[in-house]
Amino acid sequence: MRLRITLAALLLALAATAQQRKPNVVMVVIDGLSWQDMSAGGATPNIDRLYSQALHLADHHTDPIDAAGIASVLTGKYASRVGVWHDFAGRSMLNPDEATIAQLFSEEGYATALSGKWDLGCGAGYAPGQRGFGQTLTFNGRLPGQTPDDWANDGMDDNYLLNGIPAQFTGYCNDVWMEWAGSFIKEYRDQPFFCMIAPCGWDGMAQRSVDGGLGSLRSMINGMGLEDNTIIVLTGSNGRGTFGQRHRVPCLIYYRDGQLDGGMAFQEPSAHIDLLPTLAELCGITVDPADSHDGISLVKEFRAIYNPAILRFPSHRTIVVHDQRVDIPERYKDYCVIDGQWRMTGGALYDMDADPGMEHDLSRSQPQRLRSMQAAYGQWWDHISPGIARGSEIAVGDPAEPLTRLTCNDWREASADTWDVGTVRSRRQGNGWWAVNVLRTGSYKVTLRACPYGQPDTLDACKVSVVAADGKWEAECDPGDREAMMTIEIKAGSHRLQATLADATGKTRGVPVVYLEFIE
Repeated sequence: MRLRITLAALLLALAATAQQRKPNVVMVVIDGLSWQDMSAGGATPNIDRLYSQALHLADHHTDPIDAAGIASVLTGKYASRVGVWHDFAGRSMLNPDEATIAQLFSEEGYATALSGKWDLGCGAGYAPGQRGFGQTLTFNGRLPGQTPDDWANDGMDDNYLLNGIPAQFTGYCNDVWMEWAGSFIKEYRDQPFFCMIAPCGWDGMAQRSVDGGLGSLRSMINGMGLEDNTIIVLTGSNGRGTFGQRHRVPCLIYYRDGQLDGGMAFQEPSAHIDLLPTLAELCGITVDPADSHDGISLVKEFRAIYNPAILRFPSHRTIVVHDQRVDIPERYKDYCVIDGQWRMTGGALYDMDADPGMEHDLSRSQPQRLRSMQAAYGQWWDHISPGIARGSEIAVGDPAEPLTRLTCNDWREASADTWDVGTVRSRRQGNGWWAVNVLRTGSYKVTLRACPYGQPDTLDACKVSVVAADGKWEAECDPGDREAMMTIEIKAGSHRLQATLADATGKTRGVPVVYLEFIE
């Protein structure tokens, strides 16, 4: 009898443990996905099915810049506060001291993974494996084959970084990332998992790949008996501008155990910054107020959709999106202030309920509301300005990562699209400088290359030079050389570092790839 009682107690304990398991999270953040893509005429049946089942955030907003949108999703903060307001030019690097949603979930015992692109910086302190993602399959940049990535990549049969180590994969990039995400989920299905998938592009091939991959993932999760306790989020990483509906993107949240299903719609404004606090609350994770997130948890507001007795969302909340793509963000440049049904952009005021096409400026007839939204923008700008002033630097001489690679993608004040390999190979990249934080005073071996290792490009120059801190170093080279080397002495601290190639006529351009290695 005692054995039966003990066995029964054990079974009850196991059942209670199973019920107490925190929800899993699968978050798909798609580059270029707009709210108009939610009616793709049957081209994405699995996304359409999710749309019909999930809670739909019908007025969801993000910045028009991919890196900025993802930075806000990861941190719950306005991206300019955390060092990101561009897709390149040294302004897409997420400050290393900012905590991410992956770190938050990892600290709560979740297995965490990122599959797809990573365009928020690489190297010491920036790589996704150092930002809370325990397992990663990624590439550096917005699209395969850009200058931070392997230059031979083109989206098919590419080399990606598997937990930071280059590895060859067969097939179309988005297929690879969706399949690898499935492998991660299979491996860690016995513990709560957080899996973020970041596909790139949204052309026909990408749509078919991501949609098919989503269907396969959901079928697999269902087959494991995990569907009811898995939160699925699908959203767009970036809008297409700051006027009209261009910064509005889809955001679907499906969570059957949490009763976020049934194809209902949340009509109040929401934004990229809200996903971290919302998912944390859904998963029973306490967010430290000291992290000062800009977003808010929308869980209570979601519950009000299903229970009208619950207090609804306050309509006066203000959200701001902006589009900078400059070295130093400019006040009043390409912005939109969102407050309920109202939009203020470029000093004009619009009522989206009465005028969804934004054809009638009401700034003269609604001066008090205009002043209120102008004041809200001013407060927001003051709030993000310290992050703009701080910026981000590339660590050099980190004992844990003694070899640092600098690429022209992160040049500050560049005069060309330095993310583009074609621009570099046609010698049209101009020049710029890197903002570096040298961690150790000493000697550094510097290798200057026209391309990453493994590529055939030559320097096409007869002289190379490096300027850093108060020093300048020069060396001769032959036009057919693939690299030039020198040793420099540099003190610890924040510096500008610039490397230049000069041909026989004196014409100069920047060195696209530089490796620095601490010697002593």
